[in-house]
Amino acid sequence: MRFFFLLLALLCMTGCSPDAPPVDAPPPAAEEEAAVPQDLYLYMDGSRYLAIDQDGNIVLETTDGQMAILRTAGIASGIAVQRSEGVKTDGYGWTTPEKTWCDIYSVTGAYEYSVPLNYVNLLDNFLSGYDMEAETSKLYRRSDGELIMDGIHACYAVGDYIYVNQNDWSAPGMFLDSRGEIAARVPEDCTTAGSVLDQYLIVVRDGLTGLMRPDGTMALPCIYQELRTGQLGCVCVRDENGWHAVDVETGAVRFSSPTFIQYLLPEAAIVAVDQEKNAYRLVALDGTPLMEQTFSWPSVYDVENDGQAELFSASINDYTGTVVFKPDGTVVYETADDCYVTVLSGETALISRYFSDENRNLWTWLDLQQGTETPLPSVYENTYYNPLYSEAGIEQGLLSRGGTNELGWYRTDILDADGNVLLEGLQDMIYRGNGIFQCRRGFTSGLLKPDGTWLYEESCFSSLNDN
Repeated sequence: MRFFFLLLALLCMTGCSPDAPPVDAPPPAAEEEAAVPQDLYLYMDGSRYLAIDQDGNIVLETTDGQMAILRTAGIASGIAVQRSEGVKTDGYGWTTPEKTWCDIYSVTGAYEYSVPLNYVNLLDNFLSGYDMEAETSKLYRRSDGELIMDGIHACYAVGDYIYVNQNDWSAPGMFLDSRGEIAARVPEDCTTAGSVLDQYLIVVRDGLTGLMRPDGTMALPCIYQELRTGQLGCVCVRDENGWHAVDVETGAVRFSSPTFIQYLLPEAAIVAVDQEKNAYRLVALDGTPLMEQTFSWPSVYDVENDGQAELFSASINDYTGTVVFKPDGTVVYETADDCYVTVLSGETALISRYFSDENRNLWTWLDLQQGTETPLPSVYENTYYNPLYSEAGIEQGLLSRGGTNELGWYRTDILDADGNVLLEGLQDMIYRGNGIFQCRRGFTSGLLKPDGTWLYEESCFSSLNDN
């Protein structure tokens, strides 16, 4: 009898929806569940937006809104489409939509819910954005679209929690767990000033700074005149005796300097010589200089993607020279002119020199192992070489080259880490990450792979804008 009533209830529920499957429909097969796309790529064509999965299938298409891929740890976790309706004009003649909202979809293109925001930021398990009608920022739970908090100002991740506050950017706020429940509050006699090391909140009490954990306990007391982010689990703090690199969890001082600590390394540090002149020096942890040169504007390169710097580049000699060096002070390469060096890997770098009197750039390929430069060809008028960037930083192994061809049209080529041309003559190129390029080639447009095959393609023969 119990089975009969259960079956009757199921039949009634399915009868309410004409699209519902029969009650005896088998559950999805394991291989079907495994086929859910693990990443998505955006394709834009004017007001037309497509979300394309990693197999080249169209997951979602829209022509009445602006689409964005929501990503968690670099992988697609949903789709947002900003939509609007109506037009209103203010006293200055500026027009804005009467109503804006964002529709949220799953990675398979299934509609989930809408939020009354004119944009959305995905932050762990939450969506934040601005409600133009209510003139306030709001926080929603990502899983079901439920409103968690209204009138928010600051909103960012601290460890596995979200820190939010209301009323003012520096006002004391609260930590929310993954469900949106309050895990801890900042005391009312404190103000806040952002986060460091992705794990701690900067709090200020009586003009002195410290660090708070997401559980509300203090990692470092409010005793420092200044506090900035650092490396190797340390923050850089200033007191009456100078600057110190302090291990947050142990409180141990790893390194001290009378001047500002720009960057901490396992066996060395970059410290300020003259901050007003932007002059720095590499020293051992006992303060001994490791290089003769002082330098300006040091750039840091984690070429092994292990969270530690392996190479630096900087200007020297009052911006009349450039140097590439290692953390131990070994000079890898030095030039007698001021140029811009972009380290691409542990073996190669890109050098750009600008000649203002000729209004042109000269590009060379630097072999860091041999210490030799090779001029790169200027195949276009005003050729530019640039690294490609993803969410993780420089995309190692790929380089773009662009410029205006003899017909006056801008084209882009894609090169590998050795300077070999992989793709050439791309029109309207946009890098979508993971080696996928939105572009046009001839009368075909779509998403192109480095091997020259299309992940997704369509004809643009009828496009009047094709050149």
